[in-house]
Amino acid sequence: MFLVVTLLGLALTALSAEAHDLSTQVTVYGADHALIRHLRRVELPQGESTVTFPGVAATLDLSSVTVRSSTDPSTVTATDTRFHPGITTPANLLNALKGHTLRVLLPDPTTPERTVSREAVLLAATIPPIFQMEDGISIGEHRGIHIPQENSLVLAPTLTWQAKNLGPNHHDIEVLYLASGMRWAMDYSLYLHHDGTTGELTGQATITNNAGLDLTGAQLRLVAGDVDFDEGAPRNYLAAPMMAREDAPRIQREEISSGHMYTLPQPVDIAANETVQVPLIAARTIQVEPYLAAASDAMPQRWSGATTTTHPRTMLRLHNRAASGLGIPLPQGTVRVYGKTESGPVLLGENTIGHTPVDTEARLRLGESFDVVIERRMLDYQELGRNAARCTWELRIHNAKSTPQRLELSERFHGDWTIQGPSHPFVQQDSRTALLDLTLAPTPTDAPVVVRYTVEARW
Repeated sequence: MFLVVTLLGLALTALSAEAHDLSTQVTVYGADHALIRHLRRVELPQGESTVTFPGVAATLDLSSVTVRSSTDPSTVTATDTRFHPGITTPANLLNALKGHTLRVLLPDPTTPERTVSREAVLLAATIPPIFQMEDGISIGEHRGIHIPQENSLVLAPTLTWQAKNLGPNHHDIEVLYLASGMRWAMDYSLYLHHDGTTGELTGQATITNNAGLDLTGAQLRLVAGDVDFDEGAPRNYLAAPMMAREDAPRIQREEISSGHMYTLPQPVDIAANETVQVPLIAARTIQVEPYLAAASDAMPQRWSGATTTTHPRTMLRLHNRAASGLGIPLPQGTVRVYGKTESGPVLLGENTIGHTPVDTEARLRLGESFDVVIERRMLDYQELGRNAARCTWELRIHNAKSTPQRLELSERFHGDWTIQGPSHPFVQQDSRTALLDLTLAPTPTDAPVVVRYTVEARW
Protein backbone atom coordinates (compact mmCIF):
# COMPACT_ATOMS: atom_id res chain seq x y z
CA MET A 1 0.00 0.00 0.00
CA PHE A 2 1.37 3.41 -0.98
CA LEU A 3 1.76 6.29 1.42
CA VAL A 4 1.69 9.88 0.17
CA VAL A 5 4.68 12.15 0.90
CA THR A 6 4.49 15.89 0.10
CA LEU A 7 7.32 18.41 0.26
CA LEU A 8 4.99 21.37 -0.22
CA GLY A 9 1.24 21.21 0.34
CA LEU A 10 -1.12 20.97 -2.61
CA ALA A 11 -4.39 22.88 -2.32
CA LEU A 12 -6.39 25.53 -4.03
CA THR A 13 -4.48 28.17 -2.08
CA ALA A 14 -0.92 29.10 -3.03
CA LEU A 15 1.78 26.51 -2.32
CA SER A 16 3.61 27.26 0.92
CA ALA A 17 7.36 26.66 1.07
CA GLU A 18 8.61 24.59 4.00
CA ALA A 19 12.04 24.43 5.63
CA HIS A 20 12.94 21.40 3.55
CA ASP A 21 14.58 23.48 0.82
CA LEU A 22 18.37 23.36 1.11
CA SER A 23 19.52 25.02 -2.10
CA THR A 24 18.71 25.79 -5.72
CA GLN A 25 21.44 26.04 -8.32
CA VAL A 26 20.77 27.41 -11.81
CA THR A 27 23.27 27.15 -14.66
CA VAL A 28 22.20 29.42 -17.54
CA TYR A 29 23.36 28.98 -21.10
CA GLY A 30 23.18 31.56 -23.86
CA ALA A 31 21.00 29.30 -26.02
CA ASP A 32 17.76 29.72 -24.03
CA HIS A 33 18.47 26.74 -21.78
CA ALA A 34 19.16 26.29 -18.07
CA LEU A 35 20.27 23.36 -15.94
CA ILE A 36 18.40 23.54 -12.64
CA ARG A 37 19.34 21.61 -9.49
CA HIS A 38 17.08 21.50 -6.44
CA LEU A 39 18.33 20.01 -3.17
CA ARG A 40 15.66 19.37 -0.53
CA ARG A 41 15.56 17.41 2.72
CA VAL A 42 12.78 14.82 2.65
CA GLU A 43 11.41 12.49 5.27
CA LEU A 44 10.82 9.20 3.47
CA PRO A 45 9.10 6.24 5.13
CA GLN A 46 10.56 2.79 4.74
CA GLY A 47 9.27 0.96 1.70
CA GLU A 48 7.23 2.50 -1.07
CA SER A 49 5.66 5.95 -1.18
CA THR A 50 4.54 8.68 -3.59
CA VAL A 51 6.66 11.83 -3.54
CA THR A 52 5.21 15.16 -4.64
CA PHE A 53 7.82 17.77 -5.57
CA PRO A 54 6.34 21.24 -6.39
CA GLY A 55 8.31 24.39 -7.15
CA VAL A 56 9.92 23.31 -10.43
CA ALA A 57 10.14 25.25 -13.72
CA ALA A 58 7.05 25.38 -15.90
CA THR A 59 9.28 24.75 -18.94
CA LEU A 60 10.83 21.63 -17.43
CA ASP A 61 11.92 18.96 -19.92
CA LEU A 62 10.72 15.70 -18.38
CA SER A 63 13.10 13.60 -20.47
CA SER A 64 16.07 15.29 -18.72
CA VAL A 65 14.90 14.74 -15.10
CA THR A 66 17.13 12.76 -12.74
CA VAL A 67 16.31 12.09 -9.09
CA ARG A 68 18.83 10.80 -6.57
CA SER A 69 19.57 10.81 -2.87
CA SER A 70 22.79 12.61 -2.03
CA THR A 71 22.55 11.15 1.49
CA ASP A 72 22.60 7.47 0.53
CA PRO A 73 22.10 6.96 -3.22
CA SER A 74 22.09 3.18 -3.05
CA THR A 75 19.03 2.96 -0.80
CA VAL A 76 16.53 5.12 -2.72
CA THR A 77 15.09 4.49 -6.16
CA ALA A 78 12.63 6.68 -8.09
CA THR A 79 10.31 5.38 -10.80
CA ASP A 80 7.25 6.54 -12.74
CA THR A 81 8.28 10.21 -12.72
CA ARG A 82 5.51 12.51 -13.93
CA PHE A 83 5.29 16.26 -14.66
CA HIS A 84 2.14 18.24 -13.85
CA PRO A 85 2.35 21.70 -15.49
CA GLY A 86 -0.04 23.28 -12.97
CA ILE A 87 -2.83 25.78 -13.41
CA THR A 88 -1.80 28.85 -15.35
CA THR A 89 -4.96 29.98 -17.21
CA PRO A 90 -8.74 29.79 -16.67
CA ALA A 91 -8.93 27.39 -19.60
CA ASN A 92 -6.60 24.76 -18.18
CA LEU A 93 -8.19 25.24 -14.74
CA LEU A 94 -11.53 24.22 -16.23
CA ASN A 95 -9.89 21.34 -18.07
CA ALA A 96 -8.55 20.06 -14.77
CA LEU A 97 -12.04 20.24 -13.23
CA LYS A 98 -13.88 18.16 -15.82
CA GLY A 99 -16.05 15.63 -14.02
CA HIS A 100 -15.87 17.55 -10.73
CA THR A 101 -18.86 18.87 -8.83
CA LEU A 102 -18.82 22.69 -8.71
CA ARG A 103 -21.14 25.52 -7.79
CA VAL A 104 -22.23 27.70 -10.72
CA LEU A 105 -23.55 31.26 -10.34
CA LEU A 106 -26.47 31.75 -12.72
CA PRO A 107 -28.80 34.72 -13.39
CA ASP A 108 -31.87 34.65 -11.17
CA PRO A 109 -34.84 33.93 -13.48
CA THR A 110 -37.08 36.27 -11.44
CA THR A 111 -34.55 39.07 -10.81
CA PRO A 112 -31.87 39.06 -13.59
CA GLU A 113 -29.55 41.48 -11.76
CA ARG A 114 -29.19 38.92 -8.97
CA THR A 115 -27.60 35.47 -9.08
CA VAL A 116 -28.44 32.04 -7.75
CA SER A 117 -25.99 29.28 -6.86
CA ARG A 118 -26.53 25.82 -8.33
CA GLU A 119 -24.57 22.62 -7.85
CA ALA A 120 -23.35 21.15 -11.16
CA VAL A 121 -20.92 18.67 -12.66
CA LEU A 122 -18.59 20.11 -15.31
CA LEU A 123 -19.01 17.97 -18.42
CA ALA A 124 -16.87 19.94 -20.89
CA ALA A 125 -14.55 22.97 -20.62
CA THR A 126 -15.90 24.55 -23.80
CA ILE A 127 -16.92 28.18 -24.38
CA PRO A 128 -19.38 28.37 -22.74
CA PRO A 129 -18.82 25.36 -20.44
CA ILE A 130 -21.33 22.49 -20.36
CA PHE A 131 -22.78 21.55 -16.94
CA GLN A 132 -24.89 18.64 -15.75
CA MET A 133 -27.49 19.81 -13.21
CA GLU A 134 -30.29 18.07 -11.38
CA ASP A 135 -32.86 19.14 -13.93
CA GLY A 136 -30.73 18.68 -17.08
CA ILE A 137 -27.77 20.02 -19.01
CA SER A 138 -26.91 23.77 -18.97
CA ILE A 139 -24.91 25.51 -21.69
CA GLY A 140 -26.10 29.10 -21.34
CA GLU A 141 -24.87 32.19 -19.54
CA HIS A 142 -23.17 31.89 -16.18
CA ARG A 143 -21.63 34.61 -13.99
CA GLY A 144 -19.04 32.67 -12.13
CA ILE A 145 -17.85 29.25 -10.96
CA HIS A 146 -17.13 28.48 -7.34
CA ILE A 147 -14.69 25.63 -6.68
CA PRO A 148 -15.26 23.89 -3.35
CA GLN A 149 -12.24 23.63 -1.05
CA GLU A 150 -12.24 19.84 -1.18
CA ASN A 151 -11.19 19.91 -4.84
CA SER A 152 -7.41 19.52 -4.50
CA LEU A 153 -5.62 20.70 -7.61
CA VAL A 154 -2.00 20.89 -8.68
CA LEU A 155 -1.74 24.66 -8.96
CA ALA A 156 1.99 24.98 -9.57
CA PRO A 157 4.33 23.00 -11.86
CA THR A 158 5.04 19.81 -9.95
CA LEU A 159 6.96 16.55 -10.26
CA THR A 160 5.74 13.31 -8.73
CA TRP A 161 7.42 9.92 -8.56
CA GLN A 162 7.20 6.57 -6.83
CA ALA A 163 9.98 6.15 -4.29
CA LYS A 164 11.33 2.99 -2.68
CA ASN A 165 13.42 3.63 0.43
CA LEU A 166 15.56 0.92 1.99
CA GLY A 167 17.69 3.29 4.06
CA PRO A 168 17.31 6.08 6.63
CA ASN A 169 14.10 8.08 6.99
CA HIS A 170 15.72 11.42 6.12
CA HIS A 171 17.33 12.03 2.72
CA ASP A 172 18.70 15.05 0.92
CA ILE A 173 17.06 14.57 -2.47
CA GLU A 174 18.66 16.11 -5.56
CA VAL A 175 16.44 16.81 -8.59
CA LEU A 176 18.27 17.84 -11.75
CA TYR A 177 16.66 18.85 -15.06
CA LEU A 178 16.89 21.07 -18.13
CA ALA A 179 14.42 23.91 -18.69
CA SER A 180 13.94 26.40 -21.49
CA GLY A 181 13.05 30.09 -21.24
CA MET A 182 16.19 31.20 -19.38
CA ARG A 183 19.01 32.97 -21.12
CA TRP A 184 21.80 35.41 -20.44
CA ALA A 185 23.73 37.89 -22.54
CA MET A 186 26.95 39.79 -21.93
CA ASP A 187 26.90 43.59 -22.08
CA TYR A 188 30.10 45.64 -21.92
CA SER A 189 30.43 49.35 -21.21
CA LEU A 190 33.61 51.07 -22.38
CA TYR A 191 34.12 54.71 -21.33
CA LEU A 192 36.94 56.21 -23.39
CA HIS A 193 39.29 58.76 -21.86
CA HIS A 194 40.01 62.06 -23.62
CA ASP A 195 43.12 60.62 -25.29
CA GLY A 196 40.97 58.02 -27.08
CA THR A 197 43.56 55.27 -26.49
CA THR A 198 42.55 54.22 -22.95
CA GLY A 199 39.27 53.69 -21.20
CA GLU A 200 37.34 52.00 -18.40
CA LEU A 201 35.75 48.65 -19.27
CA THR A 202 33.08 46.84 -17.25
CA GLY A 203 31.05 43.75 -18.07
CA GLN A 204 27.49 43.01 -16.97
CA ALA A 205 25.46 39.84 -17.41
CA THR A 206 21.81 40.38 -18.32
CA ILE A 207 19.71 37.39 -17.25
CA THR A 208 16.11 36.78 -18.36
CA ASN A 209 13.90 34.30 -16.50
CA ASN A 210 10.95 33.10 -18.57
CA ALA A 211 11.08 29.56 -17.19
CA GLY A 212 7.98 29.91 -15.02
CA LEU A 213 9.90 29.62 -11.75
CA ASP A 214 10.52 32.20 -9.02
CA LEU A 215 14.15 31.95 -7.95
CA THR A 216 14.93 33.08 -4.42
CA GLY A 217 18.45 32.84 -3.05
CA ALA A 218 19.60 30.72 -5.98
CA GLN A 219 23.22 30.01 -6.76
CA LEU A 220 23.71 31.30 -10.31
CA ARG A 221 26.22 30.00 -12.83
CA LEU A 222 26.64 31.39 -16.36
CA VAL A 223 28.20 29.39 -19.18
CA ALA A 224 30.01 31.29 -21.95
CA GLY A 225 30.62 29.12 -24.98
CA ASP A 226 28.79 27.12 -27.58
CA VAL A 227 27.10 24.07 -26.05
CA ASP A 228 25.11 21.78 -28.31
CA PHE A 229 21.49 20.99 -27.44
CA ASP A 230 19.30 18.58 -29.37
CA GLU A 231 16.78 21.09 -30.66
CA GLY A 232 14.93 18.32 -32.50
CA ALA A 233 13.78 16.77 -29.22
CA PRO A 234 10.16 17.61 -28.37
CA ARG A 235 9.97 20.27 -25.61
CA ASN A 236 7.21 22.54 -24.37
CA TYR A 237 9.08 25.16 -23.80
CA LEU A 238 13.10 41.71 -18.28
CA ALA A 239 17.81 47.48 -14.58
CA ALA A 240 20.40 49.71 -14.84
CA PRO A 241 24.04 48.59 -15.19
CA MET A 242 25.95 48.14 -11.96
CA MET A 243 29.66 48.81 -11.58
CA ALA A 244 31.61 46.01 -9.91
CA ARG A 245 34.38 47.10 -7.57
CA GLU A 246 37.71 45.33 -7.42
CA ASP A 247 37.15 44.76 -3.69
CA ALA A 248 33.71 43.18 -4.27
CA PRO A 249 33.34 39.41 -3.79
CA ARG A 250 35.18 37.64 -6.56
CA ILE A 251 33.32 35.80 -9.28
CA GLN A 252 34.68 32.32 -9.72
CA ARG A 253 35.63 31.36 -13.26
CA GLU A 254 36.24 27.79 -14.35
CA GLU A 255 37.29 26.33 -17.66
CA ILE A 256 34.90 23.72 -19.05
CA SER A 257 35.11 21.74 -22.27
CA SER A 258 32.98 24.17 -24.25
CA GLY A 259 34.30 27.46 -22.80
CA HIS A 260 34.09 29.11 -19.37
CA MET A 261 31.64 29.03 -16.49
CA TYR A 262 31.14 31.96 -14.10
CA THR A 263 29.74 31.36 -10.60
CA LEU A 264 28.33 34.42 -8.88
CA PRO A 265 29.59 34.81 -5.30
CA GLN A 266 26.22 35.76 -3.77
CA PRO A 267 22.72 34.24 -4.06
CA VAL A 268 20.44 35.86 -6.61
CA ASP A 269 16.67 36.50 -6.60
CA ILE A 270 15.01 36.48 -10.02
CA ALA A 271 11.22 36.34 -10.18
CA ALA A 272 9.45 34.65 -13.05
CA ASN A 273 9.25 36.87 -16.14
CA GLU A 274 11.89 39.21 -14.72
CA THR A 275 15.17 40.45 -16.19
CA VAL A 276 18.06 41.41 -13.94
CA GLN A 277 21.61 42.57 -14.51
CA VAL A 278 24.57 41.56 -12.40
CA PRO A 279 28.22 42.68 -12.66
CA LEU A 280 30.51 40.03 -14.14
CA ILE A 281 33.75 41.85 -15.04
CA ALA A 282 34.98 44.49 -12.60
CA ALA A 283 35.99 47.93 -13.84
CA ARG A 284 39.49 47.99 -15.28
CA THR A 285 41.56 50.48 -17.25
CA ILE A 286 42.47 49.11 -20.68
CA GLN A 287 44.36 50.28 -23.74
CA VAL A 288 42.50 50.49 -27.04
CA GLU A 289 43.59 51.21 -30.59
CA PRO A 290 41.36 53.61 -32.56
CA TYR A 291 41.66 53.61 -36.34
CA LEU A 292 39.70 54.00 -39.57
CA ALA A 293 39.15 51.20 -42.06
CA ALA A 294 38.11 51.14 -45.70
CA ALA A 295 37.85 48.17 -48.04
CA SER A 296 37.09 48.07 -51.78
CA ASP A 297 36.87 45.54 -54.59
CA ALA A 298 39.70 46.84 -56.80
CA MET A 299 39.81 44.19 -59.57
CA PRO A 300 40.45 45.59 -63.07
CA GLN A 301 37.11 46.23 -64.73
CA ARG A 302 35.59 48.31 -67.46
CA TRP A 303 34.91 51.65 -65.83
CA SER A 304 33.23 54.85 -66.89
CA GLY A 305 35.75 57.02 -65.11
CA ALA A 306 33.16 58.29 -62.63
CA THR A 307 34.36 59.15 -59.13
CA THR A 308 32.87 57.34 -56.15
CA THR A 309 32.91 58.91 -52.69
CA THR A 310 32.90 56.92 -49.44
CA HIS A 311 33.61 57.43 -45.74
CA PRO A 312 35.83 54.95 -43.88
CA ARG A 313 34.50 53.00 -40.91
CA THR A 314 35.35 54.16 -37.39
CA MET A 315 36.97 51.22 -35.62
CA LEU A 316 38.36 50.28 -32.23
CA ARG A 317 40.72 47.37 -31.66
CA LEU A 318 40.91 45.66 -28.25
CA HIS A 319 44.00 43.53 -27.59
CA ASN A 320 43.01 40.89 -25.03
CA ARG A 321 46.32 40.65 -23.20
CA ALA A 322 47.55 41.53 -19.74
CA ALA A 323 49.86 44.26 -21.04
CA SER A 324 46.79 46.10 -22.37
CA GLY A 325 44.86 45.77 -19.10
CA LEU A 326 42.85 42.70 -20.07
CA GLY A 327 44.18 39.14 -20.34
CA ILE A 328 40.88 37.46 -19.38
CA PRO A 329 38.40 35.48 -21.52
CA LEU A 330 35.73 37.82 -22.89
CA PRO A 331 32.35 36.15 -23.48
CA GLN A 332 30.43 37.02 -26.62
CA GLY A 333 28.36 40.14 -26.11
CA THR A 334 27.52 43.71 -27.02
CA VAL A 335 30.07 46.46 -26.35
CA ARG A 336 28.74 49.99 -25.95
CA VAL A 337 31.43 52.63 -26.33
CA TYR A 338 31.00 56.04 -24.68
CA GLY A 339 33.02 59.22 -25.09
CA LYS A 340 33.35 62.23 -22.82
CA THR A 341 32.10 65.70 -23.71
CA GLU A 342 31.80 68.89 -21.67
CA SER A 343 28.09 68.25 -21.18
CA GLY A 344 28.43 64.55 -20.27
CA PRO A 345 28.89 61.08 -21.79
CA VAL A 346 27.83 60.36 -25.38
CA LEU A 347 27.33 57.00 -27.05
CA LEU A 348 29.89 56.62 -29.84
CA GLY A 349 28.56 53.29 -31.07
CA GLU A 350 27.91 49.69 -30.17
CA ASN A 351 28.98 46.43 -31.72
CA THR A 352 29.01 42.73 -30.93
CA ILE A 353 32.17 40.75 -30.28
CA GLY A 354 32.47 37.00 -30.42
CA HIS A 355 34.00 34.84 -27.71
CA THR A 356 37.47 36.36 -27.39
CA PRO A 357 40.15 34.19 -25.73
CA VAL A 358 43.28 35.57 -24.08
CA ASP A 359 45.98 36.79 -26.50
CA THR A 360 43.54 37.44 -29.33
CA GLU A 361 41.91 40.67 -30.43
CA ALA A 362 38.41 42.04 -30.94
CA ARG A 363 37.46 44.69 -33.44
CA LEU A 364 34.56 47.07 -32.91
CA ARG A 365 32.85 48.96 -35.71
CA LEU A 366 31.32 52.14 -34.27
CA GLY A 367 30.05 53.89 -37.41
CA GLU A 368 31.42 55.93 -40.31
CA SER A 369 33.84 58.84 -40.11
CA PHE A 370 31.95 62.03 -40.95
CA ASP A 371 35.08 64.15 -41.61
CA VAL A 372 37.22 61.71 -43.63
CA VAL A 373 36.35 61.26 -47.31
CA ILE A 374 37.82 58.86 -49.88
CA GLU A 375 37.32 59.71 -53.57
CA ARG A 376 38.12 56.80 -55.90
CA ARG A 377 38.41 56.75 -59.67
CA MET A 378 40.02 54.60 -62.37
CA LEU A 379 42.63 56.44 -64.43
CA ASP A 380 43.41 53.74 -66.96
CA TYR A 381 42.17 50.31 -68.08
CA GLN A 382 43.74 47.80 -70.50
CA GLU A 383 42.67 44.28 -71.48
CA LEU A 384 45.66 41.91 -71.65
CA GLY A 385 43.76 38.88 -72.91
CA ARG A 386 40.57 36.97 -72.37
CA ASN A 387 41.06 36.64 -68.61
CA ALA A 388 43.64 39.30 -67.89
CA ALA A 389 43.58 43.07 -67.46
CA ARG A 390 45.51 46.01 -66.02
CA CYS A 391 44.14 49.18 -64.48
CA THR A 392 45.37 52.20 -62.54
CA TRP A 393 43.50 53.47 -59.50
CA GLU A 394 43.68 56.87 -57.84
CA LEU A 395 42.37 57.57 -54.32
CA ARG A 396 42.17 61.13 -53.01
CA ILE A 397 41.74 61.14 -49.22
CA HIS A 398 40.64 64.21 -47.24
CA ASN A 399 40.97 64.45 -43.46
CA ALA A 400 38.87 67.39 -42.25
CA LYS A 401 39.35 66.51 -38.58
CA SER A 402 41.58 68.64 -36.37
CA THR A 403 43.70 65.64 -35.35
CA PRO A 404 45.69 63.02 -37.33
CA GLN A 405 43.81 59.86 -38.26
CA ARG A 406 45.16 56.37 -38.87
CA LEU A 407 43.59 54.62 -41.88
CA GLU A 408 43.83 50.95 -42.83
CA LEU A 409 43.05 50.74 -46.55
CA SER A 410 42.27 47.25 -47.86
CA GLU A 411 42.24 46.69 -51.64
CA ARG A 412 40.73 43.33 -52.61
CA PHE A 413 41.48 41.23 -55.71
CA HIS A 414 41.10 37.65 -56.91
CA GLY A 415 43.08 35.34 -59.17
CA ASP A 416 46.77 36.06 -59.69
CA TRP A 417 47.50 39.73 -59.15
CA THR A 418 50.44 42.08 -58.69
CA ILE A 419 50.62 45.75 -57.71
CA GLN A 420 52.93 47.88 -59.83
CA GLY A 421 54.34 51.37 -59.22
CA PRO A 422 52.47 52.19 -55.99
CA SER A 423 52.79 55.70 -54.61
CA HIS A 424 52.70 54.22 -51.09
CA PRO A 425 53.97 50.86 -49.78
CA PHE A 426 51.29 48.16 -49.79
CA VAL A 427 51.63 44.90 -47.82
CA GLN A 428 50.02 41.68 -49.02
CA GLN A 429 47.74 40.71 -46.14
CA ASP A 430 46.43 37.46 -47.67
CA SER A 431 45.77 35.90 -51.08
CA ARG A 432 43.07 38.46 -51.87
CA THR A 433 44.05 41.62 -50.00
CA ALA A 434 46.69 44.33 -50.19
CA LEU A 435 46.84 46.55 -47.10
CA LEU A 436 48.02 50.13 -46.89
CA ASP A 437 48.49 51.70 -43.45
CA LEU A 438 48.30 55.50 -43.60
CA THR A 439 48.53 58.28 -41.03
CA LEU A 440 46.47 61.18 -42.29
CA ALA A 441 47.40 64.64 -41.06
CA PRO A 442 44.63 67.25 -41.15
CA THR A 443 44.41 68.23 -44.81
CA PRO A 444 42.76 71.15 -46.58
CA THR A 445 40.23 70.28 -49.25
CA ASP A 446 42.59 71.30 -52.06
CA ALA A 447 45.52 69.25 -50.74
CA PRO A 448 44.34 65.67 -50.18
CA VAL A 449 46.55 62.63 -49.72
CA VAL A 450 46.77 60.99 -53.16
CA VAL A 451 47.29 57.23 -53.47
CA ARG A 452 47.96 55.73 -56.92
CA TYR A 453 48.83 52.23 -58.04
CA THR A 454 48.47 49.90 -61.00
CA VAL A 455 47.20 46.35 -60.60
CA GLU A 456 47.63 43.57 -63.13
CA ALA A 457 45.42 40.55 -62.63
CA ARG A 458 44.80 37.18 -64.34
CA TRP A 459 41.87 34.94 -63.52
